[in-house]
Amino acid sequence: MKNSYGFILRFLLYTLLVVCFGAILNYIAGFENTRAFKEGVVEWIQAFLLGISAVICLWIAGKHSPSATISPIIAAVIIIIAILRECDRLLNYYMPVTGWKFPVVCLSALVFFLAFYKRRELFSELRILIFTPFFSLMWAGLVVMVYGQLIGHGEFLEPLLQADYVRDHKRIMEECFEMLGYVFIFFGAIEFWWEAKTMKPFENERIE
Repeated sequence: MKNSYGFILRFLLYTLLVVCFGAILNYIAGFENTRAFKEGVVEWIQAFLLGISAVICLWIAGKHSPSATISPIIAAVIIIIAILRECDRLLNYYMPVTGWKFPVVCLSALVFFLAFYKRRELFSELRILIFTPFFSLMWAGLVVMVYGQLIGHGEFLEPLLQADYVRDHKRIMEECFEMLGYVFIFFGAIEFWWEAKTMKPFENERIE
């Protein structure tokens, strides 16, 4: 029962934090400056959430072996890819030839290589992690990000709104959905840290 209370308390806290981030977006909107959503404070908050999430995953990989070895590394690399995507303008400025796509392609290749080379360890870990709040929250974050990209896409909004279509509105909607997705990923990283403290080694559960 004690664990149940802790579980409920954590998710109540998560709900409160989601409301707080929504309030922050409302506060930023009060500045009446769409630039804050395009290349300002909103993107910096997003990068901060992702950065903390990546650090947590890398810390898990370094401190909780063999309970969680390859899965936190892959999760961290995927989160870093999201950070690079958020910093696309900055990377395009300092890397005019390749832009943000080159490091993203390299890291994506690294993810596929690690997933294939360490597939036994990864599958063994996922057999446990897939039933944890970590996986559910991370997956929800990714789904919300994809949903935000689709809803905030010009090809969806422009024919729908026609003369009322404004590109800035598209970007604001997209960034708000992305913020929610990144918040879920951040919560997932926290849950991963919590689960990693109690997970037992998978040595006896390796997939042959």
